[in-house]
Amino acid sequence: MHDNMKQFKILLVIAGCCLHGLPSVAAEDPWPLFSHSDHVLHGTVVEIIEGERDRLYRIAIDPGTGSAGPESWWLREPEGEGTEGIGALPGHRGAWLVADYAGGEFPAADATLLPGGLFSIQDPSVFPALQQLLEPDVDPAIPLALLEATDATVRRIAIGWWRVRGPEPDVRQFKFISNAFGHETDAATQRSWLELFLQHGWKFEPTGLADLVPHSKDPAVSMLTLQYLKTHGTPRHFARLVSAWPAADSAAKIRLATAYRDLGIEEASPWLLQGITADDPSLRRHCMESLGISDTAPCRSAIHSLLHSTSDEIRTAALYGLARSRNPWAWQLLDITISNLSGSDPLLPLATALRKHPWKVLNTRGTH
Repeated sequence: MHDNMKQFKILLVIAGCCLHGLPSVAAEDPWPLFSHSDHVLHGTVVEIIEGERDRLYRIAIDPGTGSAGPESWWLREPEGEGTEGIGALPGHRGAWLVADYAGGEFPAADATLLPGGLFSIQDPSVFPALQQLLEPDVDPAIPLALLEATDATVRRIAIGWWRVRGPEPDVRQFKFISNAFGHETDAATQRSWLELFLQHGWKFEPTGLADLVPHSKDPAVSMLTLQYLKTHGTPRHFARLVSAWPAADSAAKIRLATAYRDLGIEEASPWLLQGITADDPSLRRHCMESLGISDTAPCRSAIHSLLHSTSDEIRTAALYGLARSRNPWAWQLLDITISNLSGSDPLLPLATALRKHPWKVLNTRGTH
């Protein structure tokens, strides 16, 4: 029965990887795969045996990992349908995630490698702590310390533990967590941090968080930061976003224009008015669609001018901007615009749809 349960567990992991698209070297969140393993080993491939369907690796365990097991492990890698092999070669070194069950073509193997279960972790000293994360009862001090590991993958695993299994941190622990988040420079790990804070509703006060919106190299980090600021953003965060405009390039200004609109930062309207005449057509469009955040006379005047443009593209952007606005005057202006459009105007169907089903139409256009 025990072996059957182990085999069932491996099948579940394989199915999960196929459904969620986990890549073979775990470029995405490493926690889900790590949490399904029975052991994590740090070692180097010294021998490979190819079967008809399965592959067998002999892994020499690196010293200093605290492993009390054998000096080398035979790991079976399933090569069944829908499972991509990791393709490790002799000399390949890393962290191997395994389940105790063997079976398959090599039932004498010590364990089975999980699909995609090879992480690039260079520091073998963290492995005793990583192994403890797989236990039912974990001292929070262990994942807390791993938040400062040199390997980004280890930090992301520790963040995953706090997100899924961790208790509500006390004041000291939360200060440590916030400090680790604030000093993070790896984009993928920043994404894990933001997911953690969003899931638990934790507040991150330092204003530097806002810089991730325009300047992160990872669009997902920018998006998650904006999502966080919608719920927990402070006036100091918003001021940071406003002050970021002058030094930003066109790509960063496009993100800022979206943030100003989604967060309703009226103080940014002078930058949006500047942006509607930018050389970059994409930046112009984003600024046009964000002008509705402000009820100031310059913004109203600009929108009226855009609506009377001879360019259908400019008028389209202005209509979308009115539909995105939370200001009552914008909706009133949209109604007036629709009533003044002739039946032959090519934008009449769009304007009418924006008035009747705004979010349905806006979602088809996208928010960025």
